[in-house]
This record gives sequence, structure tokens and C-alpha cells, in this order.
Amino acid sequence: MADFYIKQGDTEPSIIAQLKDQNGDLYDLTGCTVKFHMRKGETATPKVNATATITDVGTDDVKVKYSWLVADVDTAGNFDIEWEITDTDGNVETVPNAGYDRVLITAQLT
Repeated sequence: MADFYIKQGDTEPSIIAQLKDQNGDLYDLTGCTVKFHMRKGETATPKVNATATITDVGTDDVKVKYSWLVADVDTAGNFDIEWEITDTDGNVETVPNAGYDRVLITAQLT
């Protein structure tokens, strides 16, 4: 089962998430950078390895957003995704840290 659905070739809607730690608490992303990673199956090379946008930093509504490029969504299928947080000290944590979230890109009819 996918966590996010998009049609092949569409670049909207963007993928938006709230990143939570193992206790279910929102990460404080103040001063952090976040990268979005997406791959199909166990392939070694990610289809997407790009910087995400952080919105509403320092609030209870902090979110991360990745805006799709056409090349990101040109292939139908199930994809594993994760968000990589780097804090101001250079420490890295990946969400989710157990397994992956999933994106389903559904093939177009034409």
C-alpha cells in the first residue's frame, strides 16, 4: 500500500510530509536541511536525490515538501521514499528510520 499517489507525468500535487521521530514527536527542523530520496525496488541509484523545502519552521505545523520534476514521475511503479535530515552540527538522521514510505506512480492511459 502506498502512502502517496500520483499519475505518471504529473508534477502536482507536491509531496508534503510531517517528519516525526520514534516517539511520534515532530522534528525541530530549525537550521536543518532535508533531502528527498526515491528509488524503485532495490536499485542502487536513487531516481530522486534532491533538496526538499522546509515550511513553517519552529511551529507545530512544520512540514517538508518536494516539488516533482517531470523526470521524477516519468516511470510508473512502486517507489520507496525517505527524507534525510542534516542538522546544524552535520548530524544526519533518515525518516523513516525503519523501512520506507511508498509512492505509487500510476500509468497514464495514453
